[in-house]
Order: sequence, then C-alpha cells, then structure tokens
Amino acid sequence: MTRRSNQAESHPHDELPEPFSRGMAEILAEPVPLLDLARIQSRIQAQTERNSVPHLWPRRIRQLACAVAVAAVVVVVASRWTHPTSAWAQAIQQVREASTLTYTQLLMIKGQEQPVKTRTFIAADGRKRTEQSGIGKSDRITTIFGADGYIRLTLLEATKSAIVEDTSKFPQFKNPGGGFLAWLEALKKAGGKPEKELGRKSLDGRAVTGFVATLANFTFTMWVDDETGKPARIEYEPQIKGVGYEATAMTDFRFDEPLDESLFSADVPEGYKVVGQPREAVAPSVPGGEESVVEALRGYTKQADGKFPASIADWGPWAVLFSKGSKDGKLDPEAVKVLSHLGAITPFLSGMKKSDYEYLGDGKTTAQKDDVVFWYKRPDGTYRAIYGDFSAKDIAADKLPKP
Repeated sequence: MTRRSNQAESHPHDELPEPFSRGMAEILAEPVPLLDLARIQSRIQAQTERNSVPHLWPRRIRQLACAVAVAAVVVVVASRWTHPTSAWAQAIQQVREASTLTYTQLLMIKGQEQPVKTRTFIAADGRKRTEQSGIGKSDRITTIFGADGYIRLTLLEATKSAIVEDTSKFPQFKNPGGGFLAWLEALKKAGGKPEKELGRKSLDGRAVTGFVATLANFTFTMWVDDETGKPARIEYEPQIKGVGYEATAMTDFRFDEPLDESLFSADVPEGYKVVGQPREAVAPSVPGGEESVVEALRGYTKQADGKFPASIADWGPWAVLFSKGSKDGKLDPEAVKVLSHLGAITPFLSGMKKSDYEYLGDGKTTAQKDDVVFWYKRPDGTYRAIYGDFSAKDIAADKLPKP
C-alpha cells in the first residue's frame, strides 16, 4: 500500500517543465484584470501547449486552475462591495492631485429661474480667473486673482470698464480670494469613504454614481461618472444661512489641462477703460466676531428707524439701505464702517456649523430690548446671545429661543 502510494506521488506528469513553471509564475505575478477570466485561461493553455505538457492536466495544473478561479471569484465578489466607495476615492484623488482645474459653478438664486454661471480656471501656482454671467445682458464680469488670493483685475463687460486693484490697500487680509474655494479645500481633505451612497442614475446622458459626505461644515453630494471615474457634478448647500441663494453646483470639470498664460494676465485689454478706486471706499479694519455682529446691527437699526434687518447674511437690503445716503455714488465713512462690520460677519459664521447659530432679528425693533436677536455656540460648548439693546451675554442652552 505504501509503495503504491509513493509511486503515485512520483507520477511523471507531476514533474512540470521548468519553463512552464516559470511562465505560470509570471502569470500569477501580474495584477488580475477584473472579470478577465478568458485571458487568464488562454495564457495558461498557451503555457501548457508551448511546453509539451500532456493534454490530461496533472494535479498541480488542476490545483493552479482552481486557485486562479477562486481568486477571480474573490475579486469579483469584493469588487461588488468596494467599487462604489472606490469610485468616490478615485474622484477625490483626482481633485486632490490636479495641477490645474477648470469647472463651471452654478449658483441657484431664490426667485430666479436661471442660475448665475461662473467659469473658473485655477493655474498650477494658485492664480485664478473667474468669468461670471447670468445676471443680465452683456453682464459678464471677469476677475483675475493672484496666487496670494488678492484680486488683480476686474473687467465689467457691460460698461467696458476695468478696475485695477492696489493690493497694498488690504494688508489685514491674509488670503481674501480664498473664500470662494473653501469648498474645494474641504473636499481635498475627504477620506476614502463617504457617509452615504445614493446609487446610480443617468445625468446628462451619462451613467453616474452618487455619494454624500459632510466636510468642514459643507455637505457635499458628488456624482461620479461610471465610465471615467471623474466627478460629473458636485453640489452643496449654502454654508451660511440666509445668504439669498439656495444651492451651488459645480459641473464640467477639467483636470490637468494646459491653461494659457493670457487667462491670468492682469493687463487691461484693449477697448477697456480703467476706473479708479476712491480711497474713501477702502474698508477700515474691524474686529470681526461677536463685536462686528453688534456694531453692524447697531448701524443698521440707526439707519432703519430702529428696525432690525431680515438677515445678517443677505447683503442686498443692506446695500439698498445705505446707498440712499450716498453722494455721487460714494458712501459716507460711517456707512462704510457699518458695511465693513457686515463683511466681517461672513467668516465668523462660516467657521461654525449651521446648527450652532441663529439670527432672530427679522421683524423686531430696538424697542424689544430683552429679546434675543442672535445667538451662537462657542468652541468650548457655551452659548452667547445678543439682545435687542445690543448687549451680549452668556446664555444657557435650555434658554435659547426657538426660531
């Protein structure tokens, strides 16, 4: 019995030619293309025929074939579970590693049927160009930003006017132009997995897969092209409540495409007239934070006969109110200061979650001295409230008024 067993184990067909073994090792060392079983089988068959291995495969080849088949099944099954998340990771990686980026931003304005469109070009060194349209006829506004984030040039197509900026006027701002790309910086820090998968659908004739993730106070919905693995559309709601628009979407992404240097030139084009920036309009330095909220509200109510504004994020009504007292299109210094405080509120609010603050002044007047018109949550978890008499005090969470 033992002798027969030993003879069976030394079957001559089990001694595979060395070239065959080496060829099989090379096949197994290669990455296995997903679902490419036919190519694997054909290569194994070719090795068998090339090295005169008998048609009746010995045990080692049968074992090898079984191992390849099992590995392929594992790959297929795993891919069914990991492919959607991998598509998210692949899209994020493209966003993160792009040297140049071009996309179209769609800003959905409340009460406006068509969105405001902005085509954005970002150079490898951080310079930016935006071309905004969708406000009116011949309305395109082109803005050129330097790599430091400061505006270099603004072109108003309707009037063929050019505003050349003197960046030395704004030394208090570290990166004033970086705010409109905050969504991009947040997305670059995304991890390998989204919070939610939305499944597949058709978008502009393309099959896409959707994902949802919250990053740095932004809640993103990203649709990834199933064929290319590139983002097809990225959507997010306003980071700040009450800003006057409903949502933002980015489409038509182009990664790593060469961008002509002329796109970022700060030279005034032929046919445009340079319009000066009066020194009186330069925004004064303001403290920001809670103090700017108080001073902005104080200035507004003084101008509006004691009425609080409907919003501290929608600047339209503020501009209308303060432009009434302007002379020759120039605001008086007090109005400029109030609007500077208003501008400082935006970064204050954008640094918080939407659930961590509430403006309640709409419809109220300064006669309601004890009413809370604004509250917010500090980083340490405590709360502060601003009242109708412009006083600011700590407040317990259970004492916060409901909107």
